[in-house]
Amino acid sequence: MRDGWVTKSLGEVCQIVNGGTPKTGVAEYWDGNHRWITPAEMGKRKSPYVGKTERMISDKGLQDSSARLLPINSVILSSRAPIGHLVINTEPMATNQGCKGLVPGPGLEAKYLYYYLSNSVEYLNSLGTGATFKELSGGKLKEISVPIAPSRNNSVLSLSLMKHLKASSSPKRMLKRISRTPVLFLRVNLRLSLQRS
Repeated sequence: MRDGWVTKSLGEVCQIVNGGTPKTGVAEYWDGNHRWITPAEMGKRKSPYVGKTERMISDKGLQDSSARLLPINSVILSSRAPIGHLVINTEPMATNQGCKGLVPGPGLEAKYLYYYLSNSVEYLNSLGTGATFKELSGGKLKEISVPIAPSRNNSVLSLSLMKHLKASSSPKRMLKRISRTPVLFLRVNLRLSLQRS
């Protein structure tokens, strides 16, 4: 890795939160004030960001189920049916049990994590297990390696890098490509990206 960069596991740099579904037959659990998303809804989205959801759950639904509210700027990953849909929430939001919420810790930007995982979907699927349909467990997700930049500036630089890397078959291969990518190339691309925005 480049000077100052470190490789850490997702479990070290993120809080990983499981989702849940209130009982569908209990009316008081639904149509409340809390946003609630599923892999099916995530798959319909074209934008990385989501602030509204098709269904809402109530305080009681949240309390009586395993659903948990994720803070703004979490990365939500569908972990089954299928593995690999990704969004960043712009409002507090819960998910069903087919998702994992990744709450980035200090020094890890949600958008960078989003791009990194987007480039790792094939690898994420290879970690899934199950006879009927594949599911990515929280334990496996925690073990996935992610390169962390040494400062806020390099965090922006790493985001530029992820935008310009093509999809790789595994984080290991991606880490190798990161280590070989000239910093000057990344700075030029970052500058061009900022000029276009």
